[in-house]
Amino acid sequence: MENGGIKKERAETTDGSGDENIDNKTHSRRVFIELLAPNKKKTTLLMARIQLYTDHNTTSGNHESMGRVELNSPQFPGGESQMSFNVYKGRLSGSEACLAELHNSASSNGFFKDYYNGSKMVPWYSKRIRMLTAFLILFIALCLVMTGLFVWRVLYYDTKEDGVSEVTPGITELPVVAPRPDTCPVRAKAVPLTIIPKNIKDTLSEIERELETKINNDTVSILANVVYMDQVIWQRSFGKMNRSNPQAPELSSRTVFPIASVSKVFTALMLYKMYHDKHVKTLDDSFKTYVPTFSIKDPFNSHDITLREIVSHMSGLPRESPCFPEADGTIVCPGNNSIMLERIRNLSLIVQPGTKVSYSNLGFGLLGQGLAFSQNASFEEWMKNNIFDPLEMYDSGFQLTREIRQKIPVGYLRKHPLEPVDWGWASPAGGMFTSIEDIAKVQ
Repeated sequence: MENGGIKKERAETTDGSGDENIDNKTHSRRVFIELLAPNKKKTTLLMARIQLYTDHNTTSGNHESMGRVELNSPQFPGGESQMSFNVYKGRLSGSEACLAELHNSASSNGFFKDYYNGSKMVPWYSKRIRMLTAFLILFIALCLVMTGLFVWRVLYYDTKEDGVSEVTPGITELPVVAPRPDTCPVRAKAVPLTIIPKNIKDTLSEIERELETKINNDTVSILANVVYMDQVIWQRSFGKMNRSNPQAPELSSRTVFPIASVSKVFTALMLYKMYHDKHVKTLDDSFKTYVPTFSIKDPFNSHDITLREIVSHMSGLPRESPCFPEADGTIVCPGNNSIMLERIRNLSLIVQPGTKVSYSNLGFGLLGQGLAFSQNASFEEWMKNNIFDPLEMYDSGFQLTREIRQKIPVGYLRKHPLEPVDWGWASPAGGMFTSIEDIAKVQ
């Protein structure tokens, strides 16, 4: 029987009658059958028993008789394999039994074909049960994963307290940032250097060669040092006080240079010194607390600018001060607090305070001059009494005095000598003069 995958080998009667007529009687025949596997290899099964009998309920159509094939062999004991199926058009011929072909459609015959897995016959429903079991296991695993993710999401991002949400409608809530540790986790502990390690020496030698190259090109003079644990471990000087004068003296550690925007470091130091001395209550104080007459146009309708926002360049103030320098250019920003505050009234914020970093020289000019004003002192006077003198920085200052001018090397701009200038009101933003020896004392 090709469609069913079973083929007859030989058969013999077991009732001893030898009668090959199967009308009205049930006969048992033992046969050897073969299974035609999907790979077209024939596998002989052991002896099976075929019972042929007449079924009076199937008299219509071409159903002449019906039989049932039941395995009966040591490999398939009893009902273990459950391999049985209906056979239509069963007939006997001569001394051998033949199972005629089934209908082409298994569903029309009422059963699905079993298959052979290499060792035994497997019922058709066994494969489907395994497929269904695998699907259920996958579905359950997926449900467990999704449930775990949901629980984690609820527990980890829950921002409610006492069952009440603090999220304002219409405002996207930002994720909570964990507080920073008290100490930097990657900062190594300082260790005194009795001998400078070779790798540091090699790096310093490379820096020295690079600075010499600068001097040989177009740079007039350079002073450089490295400070470690309040000690200068490396220092070099290149150039002379006046490049156009061969008799000019060499640079020294007390040679004074204008340090431009590095001056902002000392203005920030002023703020923290006043906070330490309790002249500033908190860094989040409004700047108007210390300069009540300060005013600027605010197109953003935001809050008053704070000290923290000014010192971190997040005040939204314009970049430069409204200085209008004099014609001779000896002072970058002439004028006093009253004049500058009156000019600032006509300016506008360019960024909403506290939302974005926007570099501002005007902000540091206001910070330094405003804090000094709150202490009834000039900015230069406060810095001298509270920073320079306590640190013995005797070559430093914000005013271009005659003494400081004599210590500054001659500078050049496009091969023309350039005189240093006083920054005036804008000194807190970039008008400091100091030596390499003095600035090492701050580090």
